[in-house]
Amino acid sequence: MRLRPRLVLLFGLTTLLPLLLTGWVTATLGRQANISQARQLHARQSQTLALLAGTWREAAVRALELSLSTWDVDQLSAAELSGLQRVVYRQLDAVNVVATVDRSGDLLVPATYLNQPDLGQELARHQKVDASRLQAFLEHIPVPAPGELLVGQAYDPKDGRAWVLPIGLASVSGETVLGVELSLQELQDNFQDQAPLDGAAVLLGSGQQVLAGSGQSLLPAEVSAWFSGALSGDLEYQDSTDSPILGSFQGIAGTPWSVLVAVPRERVTRPGDRIAVRLAYIYMLAAVLVAATAWVSANQIAKPVLTLKGAAERIGGGRLGEQVELEGRDEIAELARSFNIMSSDLQRQAATIQDKNQEIEGFNLELQERVVERTKELQQSQARLVQSSRMAAVAQLGAGLAHELNNPIAGILGLAQVAQAQAEGREELLQAIEGEALRCRDILSSLRRFSGSGSQATMQRIDLWSLVVEVLGLLRRGMEEAQVHVDLGDAVEGEVRGDAALLAQAFTQLLRSLRANLAPQGRIALQGVSRLGELGLELTLEGPGRPNDDDWLASGMGFWVAQQVLHEHAGRLEEPTPGSRVWTLWLPEYPT
Repeated sequence: MRLRPRLVLLFGLTTLLPLLLTGWVTATLGRQANISQARQLHARQSQTLALLAGTWREAAVRALELSLSTWDVDQLSAAELSGLQRVVYRQLDAVNVVATVDRSGDLLVPATYLNQPDLGQELARHQKVDASRLQAFLEHIPVPAPGELLVGQAYDPKDGRAWVLPIGLASVSGETVLGVELSLQELQDNFQDQAPLDGAAVLLGSGQQVLAGSGQSLLPAEVSAWFSGALSGDLEYQDSTDSPILGSFQGIAGTPWSVLVAVPRERVTRPGDRIAVRLAYIYMLAAVLVAATAWVSANQIAKPVLTLKGAAERIGGGRLGEQVELEGRDEIAELARSFNIMSSDLQRQAATIQDKNQEIEGFNLELQERVVERTKELQQSQARLVQSSRMAAVAQLGAGLAHELNNPIAGILGLAQVAQAQAEGREELLQAIEGEALRCRDILSSLRRFSGSGSQATMQRIDLWSLVVEVLGLLRRGMEEAQVHVDLGDAVEGEVRGDAALLAQAFTQLLRSLRANLAPQGRIALQGVSRLGELGLELTLEGPGRPNDDDWLASGMGFWVAQQVLHEHAGRLEEPTPGSRVWTLWLPEYPT
C-alpha cells in the first residue's frame, strides 16, 4: 500500500477510533450513571412512600386506640354507644363507617356513616356509604381477642373509589367489637402525586394486590415472584409489552404492605442516548473532515494526530473539557476545534447531570422533612386533644363539687349568724347547723365513692316526696334562670330504698344539667308518676333552649352522675324520644 493511503488509513485509525471509543465509553458510562442514579432515587422514593404509608396507618390506629382506651364498651347504653361511634367518626376524615357489633357480626346499634339523616353536611369530607357498602364492611370487620385491636385485610369496595381498611377493637370481655372502616384515599392521592414521570408508584397488599397508586400497567404479571420475601431491593423486568422496566420496592415494617416504584428503562437512559446521538454526529463530522484532509496533508498529519490522540485518551480517562491547541486554518485545525467543541459539550453535559443529581437529592431531603414535620404535627394535635379532654373533665368535676358544697355551706353560715343574734333557743339552730355539716360530709363521701376511694352506699327507706322537696328547697336560689314547676300529686306517695345523699346528688345534678339546656325564660315542669312496682318523676323542658353543637356531650357530667347513681339503685333515666322534651326518672318502689 502506498504511503499516502497508508498515512490516511493510519490517520483515520489513530484519530477516529479513539473518538469512537470515547463516545461509546461516554455514552455507556452515561447510561450506567443514569441507571445508578435512578435506582438510588427510586429506592429513596420507595422508602419515603413506605414511611408515609406506615406513618399514616400507625397514626390512624393509634388515634383510634387512644380515643377508645378510656371507654368500657360493655357498660355503655345504646345511646352512649351511638355517641361513641359519632365521636370516633368525627375524629378522622378517613373514617367512612363506625359500627358496634357482637362477635356474631350483628349490629348492636345503627352504624354511623355519612348517609344517616342526623349527620350534618359539615361531615361531607367523609365518603358516602350505601347499604351494599355497609354490608360489605360488616362482613370484613375483624374479630380480635378480648381487649385487643386488630387490623383486617384491605379490600376494594367495588364502587370506583379507593380501597378501604377494616379495623376491629374488642371490649375487655370480648363480647362487643367496635368496627371502623378507614379509606385509603389519602394514600391514593399521595402516591399519585409522588409517582415518577411516565412511571409507577403503588402500594401493594399482602396478596400483592394494588391498594393505592398509579401506573399499574408497568407492573409485572406476577408481582410476588419478584420480591422473594425480601424487605427491600431493586427490580429489573419486562412489562406486558416486553419493555424493560427498572424499579425498587420497600416493605413497610409491622404490616403486610409494600411500596413499589418503577419507571421504563428507556426513560432512565434517555439522556445517555441523546449524548450517544450527539457523539455519533460529531464522529461522522470528524470522519468526513479526516477523509477530506488526510490525502492532501498526510505529511503534516503525524504531530496533530498524536496530539488529538493524547487529548482523546485524557478525555477517556475522565478529564472532560480537555482542549487541544493547534495553529493554522486547514482541515487539521478545524478537526482540532471540533474536538474541543466535543470536549466542552461533554464537560457541560457532565455538569448538567451533576446539577440534576443535586436537585433530586435536595427534593428528597425536603420531602423527608415534610413527612417528619407532618408526623410531628399529628402527634402534637393528638397530645393536645388528650390534654384538653383531661382538663375539661377536671374542670367539670371541680365546678360540680364547688356548686354542690355552696348551698350547704351557705345554710351553715346563715344559721350560725342567726344563732349569734339570739340569746336563747340556740339548741335547735345548732342542731340544724350540725345537720347541714353532716350533709356536707355525705356529699364529699359521695364524690369520693364516685372516684373509687369512698365506702359503699348506705341503703335505707326513703320518702321520695320529702327528698325531692328538700332538694328543691336547697336549689331554689340557683334555679332563678329556669324556674321549676312542681306537680307531684298523689302519684309519688310511697317509699324507695336507697342512699338519701346519693339520690339527692343525682336529683341535683339532673336538674342543673336540664337547666343548662334552657334559655333564661324557660322552665322545668316536674310531675310525679307511678306504675306497677316503680315510682317516677317526669321533668319536661318548657320554653326555648340554648343552642348546642353536640347533642351527646351537651348534657355534661351531671347526666353521667345521675345515670351512675340510678344504676346503683336499680333505677334508670329515660331520655327523650325524637320530638319530645320529657326526661323520666324511675326507681323501684319499696315493698310494703
